[in-house]
Amino acid sequence: MIDGVVIERHKWFASEGNKGDLMPEFFRGKGWDEFQVNLNTAFPRMVKGKHMHLLKEETFFCVKGNLLLHLEDSRDGSKTRGERQTVNFSESEGVSVMIPPGVWHSVENLGNQTGFFLELSNRFFNPQDEFRAPFDPAVDKQK
Repeated sequence: MIDGVVIERHKWFASEGNKGDLMPEFFRGKGWDEFQVNLNTAFPRMVKGKHMHLLKEETFFCVKGNLLLHLEDSRDGSKTRGERQTVNFSESEGVSVMIPPGVWHSVENLGNQTGFFLELSNRFFNPQDEFRAPFDPAVDKQK
């Protein structure tokens, strides 16, 4: 497991009258002064955006779909530098994944429908803090 990556399991609560469910306090306790929330899509059978940030921390949560998160630690001085990890964060899993700065990440949609996931970030998007690389299945799908 990559040092600093935090995986949290969340619980759904049935609403009164069985009209829908609620996942309360999903964002509680982050302690961020500013934050940005994005709703992302991932097209069927595609891998979206291998990239990393030097400053931005991101938390992903799948709203709809069968998604797999690919991670790779590239941080200098990290005890897990060079390690790879995959996390199933599909809607049925009910997990959020916090990705620290310096960890490469991409989202793979394993399903046949468009997937949707929330991205909660500790700072606003800055294109100068985003670094991209091509996703290579022969390398990046290794654990």
